[in-house]
Amino acid sequence: MWPGHPTKDPLATDSAGGKPLQALATVAVTGGLVAWALYSVDRAQVAALLVEIEWPWFLAAVLLGPIQVALSAWRWHRVSERLELPLPLSVAFPELYFATLINQVLPSGVAGDGVRVFRHGRRTESMRQALHAAMVERFSGHLLLCGLCSVLALSLWAVAPVGMLPAVAVITGGALVAWVAPAKLPGIGPFAQDARHALLRRDSLGVWGVSALVLATFVGGLALCVLALGLPLSMGLLSGLPLLLLAMSVPLSLGGWGLREVTATLLLPSLGLPEEAALAVSITYGLSVLVGALPGLLVPLLRLRETG
Repeated sequence: MWPGHPTKDPLATDSAGGKPLQALATVAVTGGLVAWALYSVDRAQVAALLVEIEWPWFLAAVLLGPIQVALSAWRWHRVSERLELPLPLSVAFPELYFATLINQVLPSGVAGDGVRVFRHGRRTESMRQALHAAMVERFSGHLLLCGLCSVLALSLWAVAPVGMLPAVAVITGGALVAWVAPAKLPGIGPFAQDARHALLRRDSLGVWGVSALVLATFVGGLALCVLALGLPLSMGLLSGLPLLLLAMSVPLSLGGWGLREVTATLLLPSLGLPEEAALAVSITYGLSVLVGALPGLLVPLLRLRETG
């Protein structure tokens, strides 16, 4: 999920130039996938759908952003407590909001998480545990998403595009390996041990419950975007929406763009939504998430005011 233990500001450029190359590669992947999705459909129809967007539904999707951040901040706070790291909610919420914004606008999709890990680790003087706290916080939700998508993929096997079932299996398999890895296994082992310690406790049911709520808000955001475009929301279509979230979880694109659009245009037509409508839903959702993350801009401004 993160390439290593951050010991310096994760937004800084290293001397070897690796980060600029990774950023360019991520932008190239994102641009290539978005271009493929756009050129595989009737772009005029996509534009026509976007122009006719129903703003109340769209704004409802945007307003889920602060709710998701608040729930995730509480989850991060609780997981950090389990790992014996202090993290007040008053700190977790703004840090996570700023991280959410960075994840949306910088390549890789995890740059913001790197920033919050660095700041948490610097405050607590325990960089490795800070890294694990953030990873476990995300991992609890990722496990639920993988489980849900595995069930849905099996139910959709007859209509799923070629390659989707193996992709879900690989992502889910990777999550399971990270969950059951022996503590002494180099690299992933210490994280797996901390994940089990934080999540396999009687008093951790709240973390799992909040993770389920977070997942529900993400799926709900996609559903609201379907309604914002005036499209029918069937149970079959609803069952395919979590698979778009799983595609977005792969840290190879900018804010999930590209991977989400390609997945939408390949999967959703088999569930009754035309390719143009599927792409419009994906674009609308991406915009709603970006707009919902914009309040994160206030965090560094408030910090400057406090220190000024």
